[in-house]
Amino acid sequence: MTYRRVMVLSRWKALGMLGLLVCILWLGTVFLWHVLVPVTSDLSNWHPTVVLDPGHGGVDGGANIGEELMEKNITLTLALTVRDLLVAKGVEVGLTREGDRDVAGPGPAKGRHRRDLLARLQMVRQGKVAVSIHVNSVQDPQQQGALIFYGKDNEQGRMLAASILEEVQKVQQLNHPAPVPRTNLLILREADNPVVILEIGFISNPIDRAKLQDPAFLQQMAASIATGIVNYLLTNGDKNMWGYWQGKGLPCGKEPV
Repeated sequence: MTYRRVMVLSRWKALGMLGLLVCILWLGTVFLWHVLVPVTSDLSNWHPTVVLDPGHGGVDGGANIGEELMEKNITLTLALTVRDLLVAKGVEVGLTREGDRDVAGPGPAKGRHRRDLLARLQMVRQGKVAVSIHVNSVQDPQQQGALIFYGKDNEQGRMLAASILEEVQKVQQLNHPAPVPRTNLLILREADNPVVILEIGFISNPIDRAKLQDPAFLQQMAASIATGIVNYLLTNGDKNMWGYWQGKGLPCGKEPV
């Protein structure tokens, strides 16, 4: 066998090994995704009382000031804290993500954003209520404060938004004094259960930006969100919530019918 033929065969063998390695890595990625992440195609047994949706994640950093301050990190930190506070109050909580990733799943870059939104929608529909947490950014640096959106024709969504906003205003200036109805946001438009989108502040505003970097502020914000959710659940007849609070000797109002 000539030297040239040996070199050609060696190159083909190397390419074959490389192709095999790529296939193994791809299959491994798909496997880990389905093992470590709720499979959004089958959520029949996943029905948390509250679904928290930390906005963005992974390749989608959201609003940011370079890499030093990114929406995806702020929303995840806040959502994890809200989860812990709710669990401590006896609420079953699910998250759309618990790490730095989006929820689009494996697939081409084209269409990733749409897949991500549809996967989040599928998960928030599983909860009795859901709160999607975000950070705002606009061209005008004077815009400041918290905003909360709900689906225009979803009355329970409006009530959930009002309950959360009542608590949020105790720790953060409001950009708008009341919940804002929307028809053009997919998660709000397509969900039948009470779902809201909370914008906790403007990263484009220097005052809000300082708050978003302050752990004490984020803790206060998390507590206000959790309290608003609990107040809504108690007011709107969540028997599990009422029974837990009664058992702890906490104020819980009249027993739900």
